[in-house]
Amino acid sequence: MNETLQAWIRSLEAEWSKPEGFLGKAREGVFDHRKAADFVTVLKSIKVPVENTIDRRLVALLWYIPIFLRWQKERVAEKGGDTVAFDHLANQVQGIVEAILGIP
Repeated sequence: MNETLQAWIRSLEAEWSKPEGFLGKAREGVFDHRKAADFVTVLKSIKVPVENTIDRRLVALLWYIPIFLRWQKERVAEKGGDTVAFDHLANQVQGIVEAILGIP
């Protein structure tokens, strides 16, 4: 596994972690705009060459994110979070994940 791939995986694992990662916080219904922007930056940094296959762990960390974010909207609303901005983020993330993994 190359160093860049390892860095992407570490970054995504950190985002999924509780309590500090963006996705970990979202699981608790906390929508942090700064962490959301940092999370988008992490996702945009992932540039898998088209001719390569994608590492299984990287796919495991990525594919679930759009679904997960949609499920967390209710929790964000319950905590008084900005659901309009959260929806915008979820749509943006969907597009980024599609660009990384491709679509059928």
